[in-house]
Amino acid sequence: MSVKNNKGAILITTLWIVTILTALCVSAAHRSAIVLKLSSYQIDKIKSHLIANAGVQSALAVKAAEYERGVSLTIDALSEPWASRPEIFNNHTFSDGVYTLAYSVPGEKNILYGLTDESSRIDINKASPQVLSRLIISCGVEEAQVEEIAYAIVDWRDEDNSIGQNTESELMLGAEDEYYQSLPQPYHCKNSSFEIPEELLLVKGVTPGLFYGNKGKDGKISAGLKDFVTVYTDGKLNINTAPELILAALFGIDFEQLPEKIAIFRRGSDEVIGTQDDRWFSTGAYIVERGEEGMVEVKNLSDGDWLGNTYGVTTQEYNKIKELMQAATGVKLVTSSNVYRALAQGEIRKVKTSIEAVYEFQQGKQAPVVKFWRQQ
Repeated sequence: MSVKNNKGAILITTLWIVTILTALCVSAAHRSAIVLKLSSYQIDKIKSHLIANAGVQSALAVKAAEYERGVSLTIDALSEPWASRPEIFNNHTFSDGVYTLAYSVPGEKNILYGLTDESSRIDINKASPQVLSRLIISCGVEEAQVEEIAYAIVDWRDEDNSIGQNTESELMLGAEDEYYQSLPQPYHCKNSSFEIPEELLLVKGVTPGLFYGNKGKDGKISAGLKDFVTVYTDGKLNINTAPELILAALFGIDFEQLPEKIAIFRRGSDEVIGTQDDRWFSTGAYIVERGEEGMVEVKNLSDGDWLGNTYGVTTQEYNKIKELMQAATGVKLVTSSNVYRALAQGEIRKVKTSIEAVYEFQQGKQAPVVKFWRQQ
């Protein structure tokens, strides 16, 4: 009986050992599979970054080619190759992945593929409180709060420590060190230029909802200040690319019909922005040949002969455009740009990397200068 019992004990022990070893093997195999999968993901993540960057560099090369040919000096518009070429920038195959550079223009119904013009945004280091107020109210802020926020933005960037004053109402508006030092987690008012738009989140009254946009009942995120502002243009605003909403903030309530007239003119006969029949503005005589499309219609803003034509721009409205094109301070209207934003996404095997970068083309330099870079 003892021999039989010993054999039974040995069998049971052996079975347990086999069970434990099997469990260890399965666990090791599972962990190895996870490690391999993570390693594969990391490799694909690096590849997706390189693919996204390839898209950025491809777009910059298209823009650089225009400079080399001397055709991007007096006009930049959304129908040019750098701004609107889905065959180049939409789901474009690169290596074993794809990249896309896509963006939308507020107020327009179609998606464009390419670089965005940074001079289509309001520079918060140059805009007046009045322009900022009109921009803020378009983001859904209650009118009673708008001026306070606008003057707080100006106080953040100016060099003094005095609260701003509305010259019309004589109200003291804005915020300086006294306010920021009274916060639960105090900090100083910068009293210097904004370096990145996200600095606005430090300014009194600028909430995440105002900056990033709010989520509506339909689940969509409304436009926020981040979609309309910049710090990289030195106050230049391109009349060929600026959205209607931003033009409205610049022109003001006395010229509330002018932004729509400009937008209608730019869209061309198909009423869609970023297509080959778009119309452009220039400052001087300019003829553009676009292959089968023939000559593009360009309106010379140095010449008022086109007033009162089909587009209905009045003499008063034209004079306002001229005034802003000659502005010595604040936001200045121009017809071209040299600063561009790339919103690129690279993808390989469902692994994605997004790049947002701002580049400035500078005279005499072969490669554009990086002004901002963010990768996710």
